[in-house]
Amino acid sequence: MTAVPALELEKIGMEFGRTVRVRALSEVSLSIAPGEVCALTGPTGSGKSTLLAIMGTLERPSAGRVRVEGVDVATARDRTLARLRAQRIGFVFQTFQLHPRLSALGNVEQGLAYSAVSPSERRERAVAALADVGLADRAEHLPTQLSGGEQQRVAIARALAKEPSILLADEPTGNLDQAAAEMVVDLLLEGAGRQRALVLVTHNDALAGRLPRVVRLERGRLVADGSNAAA
Repeated sequence: MTAVPALELEKIGMEFGRTVRVRALSEVSLSIAPGEVCALTGPTGSGKSTLLAIMGTLERPSAGRVRVEGVDVATARDRTLARLRAQRIGFVFQTFQLHPRLSALGNVEQGLAYSAVSPSERRERAVAALADVGLADRAEHLPTQLSGGEQQRVAIARALAKEPSILLADEPTGNLDQAAAEMVVDLLLEGAGRQRALVLVTHNDALAGRLPRVVRLERGRLVADGSNAAA
């Protein structure tokens, strides 16, 4: 029996603006299998982040169809989509998006607030996730007491603590030096595989080259999609 794709996009189009319409995406079709690891590349303004937001149901496309684990986003109720985001999709962003007044542990726990798990399980998962990214000894530190690389590792722990089946990372190394960037990609790759798909947006060709599949956008269109023999 063929597995249901983790993500399935059919002829996705996206336009912004009212008086002047700007086309961000045009007829993008793409399927991501469960456990598949994929880099989404392209120049600035090519539509990478917009496409990732559509994959994560944060944006609805102007045209086309999106299915997340078989759920048709266009016909699904808001409650269903919220549950998908809370329980099945993990997000990692370039800007970390940590609450400044919460510790590293508190930020990871907060990411589980809508995951239908008990407070005790939230704490257990958060502690385990911080240990997995090498921050067990920094759990009580505030974001301002952490380096940029450490803050991004907290954000990864927050995403992984949800035990998602889909991990979406939008330029997660964009604000980091090379050493920290390599560590972040290592952690994302360790967190992917088996039944957890990973889509990583990056404009860094060297980092994209580490992933087994590379999808490239240019001017909102899919121009390349293939295996990376070097990965």
